[in-house]
Amino acid sequence: MAEYIEAATEPLSADKGTMEAELNAVCAELQQLFQEMEELDSMWDGPASQAFAVQFQTDYQIMQDIIENLKGFIQCMQYAADEYNKCENTIAELISAIRI
Repeated sequence: MAEYIEAATEPLSADKGTMEAELNAVCAELQQLFQEMEELDSMWDGPASQAFAVQFQTDYQIMQDIIENLKGFIQCMQYAADEYNKCENTIAELISAIRI
């Protein structure tokens, strides 16, 4: 009984594309939020404003870290798909080189 693992890279590539699109949308929204916070900061003074700004900066940095982690994950997905495809092509070349 033969056992093998088959990997379809098309769904992986599709998921990667979806994640990239969603991540780009999140980045755009985060940039818009940052600009709006700068606007708010110019109109609002006092200790509450300062506390809010400090918390926003903390949350903003956390979001930046999450974005970087997701970008790394997307790169790993691309690497996995590339390696599977490369291996599959190598095997196909080896099989086609066999003369019977």
